[in-house]
Amino acid sequence: MKVLFVDDEARVLEALERVLFDVAGDWETRFLTSTDLALAELAKQPYDVIVSDLRMPGLDGVALLTRVAELYPRTVRIVLSGHSDEEAALKMIHVAHQFLAKPCTAETVHQVIARAVDLTRLLPDRKLQTLVGQAGSLPCSPPLHQQLLQLATTDDAPSAEEMARLIKQDPGMTSKLLQVASSAFFNSASSVTDVESAIMRLGFRTLRNLAHSFGVVPPAAHAAVQQAQARALHVARLAAGMARLPEDASAAYIAGLLCDVGQLVLITASPERLYLSQAEAAQRGVADHLAERATWGATHAEIGAYLLGLWGLPFQIVEAVANHHAPEKSQEDRGGLTQLVWLASCIVDAVEPAPDSLSRFGLETQYIAQRAAFRRELS
Repeated sequence: MKVLFVDDEARVLEALERVLFDVAGDWETRFLTSTDLALAELAKQPYDVIVSDLRMPGLDGVALLTRVAELYPRTVRIVLSGHSDEEAALKMIHVAHQFLAKPCTAETVHQVIARAVDLTRLLPDRKLQTLVGQAGSLPCSPPLHQQLLQLATTDDAPSAEEMARLIKQDPGMTSKLLQVASSAFFNSASSVTDVESAIMRLGFRTLRNLAHSFGVVPPAAHAAVQQAQARALHVARLAAGMARLPEDASAAYIAGLLCDVGQLVLITASPERLYLSQAEAAQRGVADHLAERATWGATHAEIGAYLLGLWGLPFQIVEAVANHHAPEKSQEDRGGLTQLVWLASCIVDAVEPAPDSLSRFGLETQYIAQRAAFRRELS
């Protein structure tokens, strides 16, 4: 694996090089003191990860990572900076995958990079990695986005509950909000797992600015995005309803809401690929993910999980999204997050789960109750 570090402070690079020498194993690393040198190096050979400072003389980190996103979208882009200017941070959210704050231990840097690289096992196809790397944001439901903008620009500041209630209906807005709220630019020491906490951490002014940067949907894709949003909301509510403990319901809701973000990636980055796969699934009479696996060697589940992992969302959410069509791959206990999202997806798609799987995961009672409730809701 090749990692490129860019910082105009030589002592920062020296410290990173010294510590990473002991923990990085077989990583091939380069440490450069200017963005011009970095672009020249990238032109010579591809890098898996770039870690860049934000403010540097000449071409700054924003411009550098913007160029990297355009020219080398498969490269994982990480900011490591001591500056927390909100305006700069909001410029970075569409070109950087994660944000780390100085001072930051080399061990933390190593962990973040290692986790990003581990995601390639989930989605090994380089063409799909490139496709995901191009996604700076996910498309949002146009009506919901419009409602959010109206709420954010009203003279009377809305409550956090009002904002959360709206954002939690849309996977595109929710995923980007959680990414930004987990950013070190906003003094975050850990990932955020629920929308309410994310809103409180960011504050109303930042949220209002963020609302204007959510993904814009081309008119031709409106119907597909709204269909994906409606399905995600059903899965989220069902998954949360099956959680045994109240504290598990929030994570189940988020995992359910985000389980199909891979389809949102495809709707914007490669709609032809998605539509052809769906047409093939309909022709063969099989589920979409089975046709995807046969055609691409991966499914929208892995594509979505890869993106959410790059954005630094919690591992439990990433795992649930990745395996919601294959709950047996999860290492969780009976009735874990992955299994709840899987079962909720089965109910929404009217797919009868195997009785032995229900028994194995201890979900017989939840399945019967939630299936009946969902049918009543639709009737």
